[in-house]
Amino acid sequence: MRRSILLFAVLCVAGCTAAAPEHRGVPPEDMAVGRICREIRDYNTKISGSVELINSVRFNFRGRSFTAIGPLRLDEPGNGFSMAAVNPMGMTLFRIRMKNGELVTSEMIPEFKKFKQAADTVSKDIERIYFNREIDLSKAVRRPEKDGVVLESRGKDTKRCEYRFGRVPLVLLTKTCYKNGRKIWSADYYNYREYNGGLFPMKTFFKQYRHGYTLDIDTKRIKAR
Repeated sequence: MRRSILLFAVLCVAGCTAAAPEHRGVPPEDMAVGRICREIRDYNTKISGSVELINSVRFNFRGRSFTAIGPLRLDEPGNGFSMAAVNPMGMTLFRIRMKNGELVTSEMIPEFKKFKQAADTVSKDIERIYFNREIDLSKAVRRPEKDGVVLESRGKDTKRCEYRFGRVPLVLLTKTCYKNGRKIWSADYYNYREYNGGLFPMKTFFKQYRHGYTLDIDTKRIKAR
């Protein structure tokens, strides 16, 4: 993993250290349990699906960054996706395809091929960002806050995830994963847009605490598949 990150650094240009933008919006006034459950159930029905995106991504690592753009086809119900990344000079950096939770195809420039973890790292981050954004209300622990509500879900290997909902109506603002009490990664979601009965964040900020890098993603176009 360390060598993969160093490769990214070689491709980077100087930039500022990135931080998650502040969430803006009207906080909910009524945090009654009935309203919380109703609005999150409505969110759950709209958030998952199969979509085609055009994303612009800025990768930040230790004060350096590089930008890429490319298509991303998500099949959340089938636990799969395909994506490509092209740099500003038109060079394709990589193509990756995952199906049923397994990496089935990866094509990368020679510099990336030297590092076996590069494709796996990218695919896992895409899963963390775009999959499992629904929350099972029957298994989650609720913790109301002044500007929304936090729901906690525990998994295997001492992992737990927090889902922070806010705004009116409630939508997922931040998903944070912990292990042994320490943050591993987080994803922040902004600028939700409705499309064909669905709902999607047009801006996403992902932070990998363990390895110290961030992904700042702007979705330029979205289409239902």
